[in-house]
Amino acid sequence: MQNLTHGFITNPYKFIIGKHHNNDVIWIDFPYQKQWVDYLKSKTKARWSSTNKKWYVYDTPYHRNLFGLPAKKPWENLIKQVEPINQPALQNFIEQLILKGYSTNTIRCYTNEFSQLLKTIKTYPVNQLTADNLRSYFLYCTNNLKLSDNMIHSRMNAIKFYFEQVIKREKLFLDIPRPKKPSLLPKALSKNDIKKMLSTIDNIKHELLLKMAYGMGLRVSELVNLKISDIDSKRMQVLISQYFNHKTQSI
Repeated sequence: MQNLTHGFITNPYKFIIGKHHNNDVIWIDFPYQKQWVDYLKSKTKARWSSTNKKWYVYDTPYHRNLFGLPAKKPWENLIKQVEPINQPALQNFIEQLILKGYSTNTIRCYTNEFSQLLKTIKTYPVNQLTADNLRSYFLYCTNNLKLSDNMIHSRMNAIKFYFEQVIKREKLFLDIPRPKKPSLLPKALSKNDIKKMLSTIDNIKHELLLKMAYGMGLRVSELVNLKISDIDSKRMQVLISQYFNHKTQSI
């Protein structure tokens, strides 16, 4: 029986994510028959590796979609940029964020910040870092990299999550000071400004989404996960669900 995925017959092909000449590729394995080779070449620009004796294409979103493979997570490349000795630590870090129910954006942000530390220490095991090592690192981020206070806070939060939530060293950060957060007044838009902004939108769906985000104070992740069943027209309320947290907003 042939399986059809996005216009591509996947049987008898097997797809394996891998590397070839330092490039991310998708290896394509199948019993040799000229008709299968011709079909593959008619659908893709597959190349033959004489070293590995397999066909391959570059690992792109297009090919993943064509073959029905899961989309590449935004943090996958970061793992490959870290020295092998610290890759398990980064993998455990990401898995803990996922298990804790953090959003994709937060996972991407935290993973990027934590990976910066791992790339800086190179082959030194991250689990052997002390509080003094971390103080020196944050001083380096401030004095040498000239990171803003907000960036320092973000990096501290990510690293703190690893040491406290992943390897359970809760007291490591007790003596590491944080930059003082500046007091900033929020910029409030007037009703006229909001009306002008909304009037420039031609797409009805986009206009509705922006009105709901502004009027109900929704996060983007909460907004895109809304379903019709979440709207209670009689009570004029909307149930906002994200992971295991629930709250109700009045329309």
